[in-house]
Amino acid sequence: MRKAWCGVGPKDSILVNNAWKKVSFVRIVSLQPFATDILDRFGVGWDLVGVSHIGEPPPNATKAVVLTKPLQQQVRYLDDDARRLAHGLSRYPLEVGKLRDLVPDVILAEIREPDRTAFIAWAEGYLEREVGRKVALHDISVDSLDAVYRVIEDVGGLVGNRVDARRLASTIKAQLMAWADSFFDRCRGKQVAVISDLDPFTVEGRWFPDLIKSVGARTLERSEDKQHLPVRWDDIVAARADVLIVAPENQTLSQSVRNLSTLQALPGWDAVPAVKRGEVIFAPGTDIYRPGPRFLKGAAIVVSAIAGLDSGYITERDEYLKVRYLELHRHRFL
Repeated sequence: MRKAWCGVGPKDSILVNNAWKKVSFVRIVSLQPFATDILDRFGVGWDLVGVSHIGEPPPNATKAVVLTKPLQQQVRYLDDDARRLAHGLSRYPLEVGKLRDLVPDVILAEIREPDRTAFIAWAEGYLEREVGRKVALHDISVDSLDAVYRVIEDVGGLVGNRVDARRLASTIKAQLMAWADSFFDRCRGKQVAVISDLDPFTVEGRWFPDLIKSVGARTLERSEDKQHLPVRWDDIVAARADVLIVAPENQTLSQSVRNLSTLQALPGWDAVPAVKRGEVIFAPGTDIYRPGPRFLKGAAIVVSAIAGLDSGYITERDEYLKVRYLELHRHRFL
């Protein structure tokens, strides 16, 4: 593994608890794919020793140990502290033993406990006892559009590249503002729901309500923790969504499309305004939930869906499919 990066901080140093610390080598664990993307964007992918299983890691991160398992798989925890650490760092089952054995210098994770500051203090103490030296835990939670920009800058700053990170965040923000200006009249007042899971039905929270509101549309109220909002199908019908985006997390476009038959069998499906108007959009859940360098790829799908744009206008061609197109070409997709 190569020496630590150089940047705005001292040579061979890393930012730990807002101070530059001298190190010989940097061992980084990224428990969110978008953080892995950011690190790779700024040329430090080779420093990754551990990553989440979700999505495809960038080429420079392929040698990192995978530390989480899919939700349907279980991990046995030896004690309550290990279980608390796992649940606080990832909503996917986290193999704490593997994490400890990697002896990381830095862990990037979305903190899932309500009192994030208290959890970080506890977790850093626990990890120091388990690993035998200081481990810096950085919260990269993204529950708003502002947090998307901030996390990009923070991770870039962590690796000594805050200037380029700020430029990336500014580029994303400027593009979103341009789309809002261009498509506001097409989006204004529309009720939008983004379905990130069908079992149970879940409406996406985090930065999505801000993104949807930025173009003048409306969305279901987010949950108190601003993450995912479990709902009943009856709630979605009652909300009378004008636009329904179906993008189950971690499903490809073809996998997302296969949910059409399940949805069509639900009571009240034909009564949803989005269904009547052909504004049900099937999109890849592998793309739209990554708020890093890939953020605009997913945001373009969401904005296109709300504005009623054809795929290929501000996205790549065939990035998403509408329900009427699928019904006419059912034999090709289902």
